[in-house]
Amino acid sequence: MKKFVTLFLVFLMLLPLSLFSEDIELTTEELKLFNQQKLSYDVQSGAFGGIGNYGSISMSTYKLWVPYQGFNQIGESDFFELAGYPKEAMEAEKYDNIRSGLSIAGLIATVLGGVIALSADYSSPRYYLGYGTMTIGASLATAGMYMYKQNKYPSNIAESVMTEYNNGLKLKIVERK
Repeated sequence: MKKFVTLFLVFLMLLPLSLFSEDIELTTEELKLFNQQKLSYDVQSGAFGGIGNYGSISMSTYKLWVPYQGFNQIGESDFFELAGYPKEAMEAEKYDNIRSGLSIAGLIATVLGGVIALSADYSSPRYYLGYGTMTIGASLATAGMYMYKQNKYPSNIAESVMTEYNNGLKLKIVERK
């Protein structure tokens, strides 16, 4: 009962805000311009995994938001940069560099380790060095690839940034008259 009363009171407090909030009407040409410049995002989700050496199954789910400006896909750092959030854009760029670096370095270490292991005699220290390098490289590459299924910032932050930017964009378009 307390939850119902609380929700009802919150609804009553927010009702006047929604009654007096004004939505900006755009002409057809202004709407075309808005649609070409607005920020939006699409949410992608799914699962991936694999079967280990001993029959163990590993699975992970992901939810990734993909940003757009108008009809063009952009990066997460570009999304925040356009919206006027340079600090967040810089953090998203760092995150992108880390995941790219992990993936590339991991793949190189995996290949290098494989070459070292294959060129050595079985049970020699060089063989174990190659096998260890290959294992560590595969782990780094997997970590980097997994990071590609995540954003630096969650979609609820992107939603609020997008709404703020798009409302400001509508005002700018209307003021150009």
